[in-house]
Amino acid sequence: MFFNPIVEIYPLSDYQRHCPEISDIEYLQMGVERCISSAQSGNEFLQDYRKENGHKVRVSNFFEALKSERRLNQQNSTNQLMRSYLKDHINDELSQIEEFKKWHFVAGDGHYHKAAIFDPKTKADTSRKKPSKTPTGHFFSLDLRTHHLGYLDLAQPEDGKKSEHDMKMLKRQELQNLRDNAPKGSKVLWLWDRASIDYHFWLTAKSQKGIYFATLEKSNSVTKFIRDLHIIDYEDKRNEGIISDKMVATSEGFEIRQVLYINPQDGVEYRYLTNEFTLPAWAIVLLYKHRWDIEKVFDELKSKCVEQRSWASSKTAKKAHALFLCLTHNLMLLLEDSIRVNENMQDTVEPKKKIIRAKTKLKGWRKSSPPSFINSFFKRATQRTCRFIRWLRASLYKRLTYKQSLVELAHVWQCELN
Repeated sequence: MFFNPIVEIYPLSDYQRHCPEISDIEYLQMGVERCISSAQSGNEFLQDYRKENGHKVRVSNFFEALKSERRLNQQNSTNQLMRSYLKDHINDELSQIEEFKKWHFVAGDGHYHKAAIFDPKTKADTSRKKPSKTPTGHFFSLDLRTHHLGYLDLAQPEDGKKSEHDMKMLKRQELQNLRDNAPKGSKVLWLWDRASIDYHFWLTAKSQKGIYFATLEKSNSVTKFIRDLHIIDYEDKRNEGIISDKMVATSEGFEIRQVLYINPQDGVEYRYLTNEFTLPAWAIVLLYKHRWDIEKVFDELKSKCVEQRSWASSKTAKKAHALFLCLTHNLMLLLEDSIRVNENMQDTVEPKKKIIRAKTKLKGWRKSSPPSFINSFFKRATQRTCRFIRWLRASLYKRLTYKQSLVELAHVWQCELN
């Protein structure tokens, strides 16, 4: 049940090849299971791992597969196909908003792991520091409609640097790649942090490929008021918290849109910058608020799946690891949703904890009115819980049947098993 989406879409994927030692599907399953397992190394994982036929996999075979460009291309093809699969199976909450038709919304960010055990040490950027290993950086995308996790690129820091600036990576990409497989005729809005600010690049992406950006204003940004862009209609409850929506001039001479918002839930002020001028101000705030979803996915993978270190030293293997993380997130999302829809089972523990966390966070805040539209629109979970991942890990390790695993899950979620 867990790997069924891979089995279904594999015949459509590119770069297929018959491999007697580890088939393509077995390789994809192994990589995902390693992401979910609690093993601290490849050797530890393979020591306990058995294929479905009971055979063991040699360490050399698995690590050679990780270095295969053909396998990497096949992984990437499979995860690209997973986009359409999620679109067909996951509810798109944004589809109910009329203003969002013909828009593709995607969050982007970089994420770093510890260097692999055998990564070489590199010369530090100052003479006072000793050579050290460079962390492995990856750049990911998250479709805000389906929560599909995609892979953009491996960070390529300059000599002596520990990381690569996000904008340098973005400029390295083909603009068509930044359309994120959006349908022809639709516009694309990237929600990125402040590292994405480059007005020249924004203008090029917008004029050539219909790609827009939205981010938070930097604290040292210098802007000059030009004119109000839209009058705020406070009869529309969606505008609660919106203070202003105006055009401003940057110190570089660019005209850009600035949206000022004060969260009615906690009184925190936010200033957003975007080169998109037609969407309502509340839409920019709502979408950027959920850019944080990609950070929660990183936490899901790094903290809950304990994926904190690169698996191997080659660039191909590092990219393969990142794509396995994408597949792991997407498969867990699909499985949890399938159980909810087909088995009518839901986690009853997490909603209670969520209420307690919200009360603790807002303790002492004077506002007690119902949550605003922006703060309450999305109902979906942004990540899988530790309970779910521990259940999945144990079920896969014990090779439980689907029905057996549901009995265990009902106990974990404290819900009825139908």
